[in-house]
Amino acid sequence: FSAEVTDEINISHVWLSHKFDLKTNNNQTLGPSGTSANTYLFGGFDWVGQTFIFSTLGNQFTKKACFRVYNWTLVDGTRTNITVEIRNVNTNIPTGTNLTTKYQIPASSIDDSSDTFKCINFTKPAELVGNKEYVVILSSPDSASGAYAIRRSSTHACREFVRSQNGGISWIVYSTYDLAINIEGAKFDEINETAISSNQTSQNVSFQKTLLWASHTSTFPYKWCANNTDGLQNCSIVKQYTIRETSTSDLVVP
Repeated sequence: FSAEVTDEINISHVWLSHKFDLKTNNNQTLGPSGTSANTYLFGGFDWVGQTFIFSTLGNQFTKKACFRVYNWTLVDGTRTNITVEIRNVNTNIPTGTNLTTKYQIPASSIDDSSDTFKCINFTKPAELVGNKEYVVILSSPDSASGAYAIRRSSTHACREFVRSQNGGISWIVYSTYDLAINIEGAKFDEINETAISSNQTSQNVSFQKTLLWASHTSTFPYKWCANNTDGLQNCSIVKQYTIRETSTSDLVVP
């Protein structure tokens, strides 16, 4: 990102202001406070899920999810990647299609330990409505039945554990405990990047920004701001930046 900054007196600092990042200080993490030694198996037609609600901060985007999943070594069959998806819920039952890109936990990253969380970052997060119930689903249709295990919690602090034995066609609801998972939501609030010192009346400035998230519902706003040595501050108009999933011919430089 680049801009040309001019002022009648010397410029003090210039900085990029944007809403590209999910802020970790404006988030809500859901999950149980303890973990039981009990497990549930999944793989093949056996799917598992956990319903949840982001309730305290209004609409939020799914930022991260972690699961205590591991290889069930009593099963010697095929183990392929685990698919993670977010769906709507109707009376505790998963419904509809995936709300965002399906994510994969690579089979090669899953070991035999039940004591570690396996995590994914939602690089194209879904925006979830506050106080509305959703479900996160784990499946591995091409794996053997019972190839994987997931720990359950020793508390019931989230919503409901759900399980399907026919590849998601129908579901069983367990209302007394949760799966051992953590789901983090956050917001795209405005962030000011590190200011660039100037001490000139005119300067071309640039800032290299690594973008970690994409949006399938809207563009990302950004602007340049600066102050001068008299302490006066001004910002450019807000511009919109679009992250595309496929290559395109675009001669517009942000």
